[in-house]
Amino acid sequence: MPSGRPAIHSGFTKIELYRVNQLIIMKTLPLLLSLVVLGLTLSVLAAERSAKADGKLRHVVAFKFKESATQDQIKQVEDAFDRELYRQEIERIRPRLEIAGQNPDDLFKALAAKPEDPEKTRARLRFRFLASPKRVVAEDGRVVALEVEETRLERKGERISAVGTGEISRIPCDTVVFAVGDRVDEGVGLPYREGLYVTAPGAEQDPASAYQVWDPAHGQPLADVFVVGWARRASDGVVGRARLDAETGIKHILKILGSRPTRAPAEAERSVTKIMHELGKAGARFVTYEEVLRIEAAERERARRDGVEEFKFASDEEMLALLSS
Repeated sequence: MPSGRPAIHSGFTKIELYRVNQLIIMKTLPLLLSLVVLGLTLSVLAAERSAKADGKLRHVVAFKFKESATQDQIKQVEDAFDRELYRQEIERIRPRLEIAGQNPDDLFKALAAKPEDPEKTRARLRFRFLASPKRVVAEDGRVVALEVEETRLERKGERISAVGTGEISRIPCDTVVFAVGDRVDEGVGLPYREGLYVTAPGAEQDPASAYQVWDPAHGQPLADVFVVGWARRASDGVVGRARLDAETGIKHILKILGSRPTRAPAEAERSVTKIMHELGKAGARFVTYEEVLRIEAAERERARRDGVEEFKFASDEEMLALLSS
C-alpha cells in the first residue's frame, strides 16, 4: 500500500512554502474534470531541515503532470492558483507560523519572484493550511462540507509536527478528493529509491522486467519478487489504472511461472507455511483467505441487519477484533 510522499523531480512548477497539513477543495465540477483530464497528481517534497540548523521547516508543493500534458495545460493549472487567497491564508495562520519560528514574509517574497499572468482562468485553486481533515459531512447522500480541526506547530526533538487544537470548523464543498500519498512503504525491505521500489532495467525490450524488483547492490533481479499496481507506482492514476497494471503484471508473472517445472501441492503448501511462520516471528498479524471470507460474511450480515445496501468495516482494528472473537 502506498504511503508517504515521493521526492520531487526537476522540471515541475513549484512554490516554496512552510506547511504541515494541506487540503485542496475543488468546489466546481469543471475544475475537477480538468484536473482529471490532465492526469494531475499533487506531490509534496518534505525537505525538512534539522531544527539545530536554521529552525525552519520547508516544504515544496509541486504539480506533477503526466508526460503527455502540454505546456498550455500546465499553464492553465498554474494560472488557476489564486495568489490573493494564498496570501489571505498565510495571514490567517501567521501567528502559528511565527510561534514556530517561521517567517511568513519569506513566502510572499518567493511568490513575488514569479510573475503572474494577468489573464486568469475561471477555475481557482485554493490552499488551506494547518487544518487536518476529520470527516466528510453529507446530507441526503451528498457531500456538503468537510470538517477540519485546526492545528498548531510544535517542535518534537529535531522535527516540527502539527498538533490538533480541538477547534473544529467546516469547509463548505460539494466534492472531496482523497489524496492517498505517493510513496511506497520503504520499511518492507525491498530496494527503494525516490518513493518507489527499484525494478529491473530494460523494460523497453522486456516488459516483464518493469514488474520484477531489482537489486542495485548486486546488479541483478531479486528472485521471484515482483510488484504490481500501486506497489509498483504509488498512486499512479485511479483504481482502474492500478487494477489494469496489476492484471498486466500478473500475466507476465504467470508466463514466467509457466516456464518452470510444476511443484507438487504439498511442496507449494510448505512454502506458504514457511512464509506465515516468518510473518508470525516478525509480529505481523496476517489474514488468511478463509478469514477474508469471514469478514465479508459479517459485512453482508451487518448490511442486512441495518437495512442498507452495503456495509464495510471502517478500520483494520474492527476487522481484527471480529477475527479474534
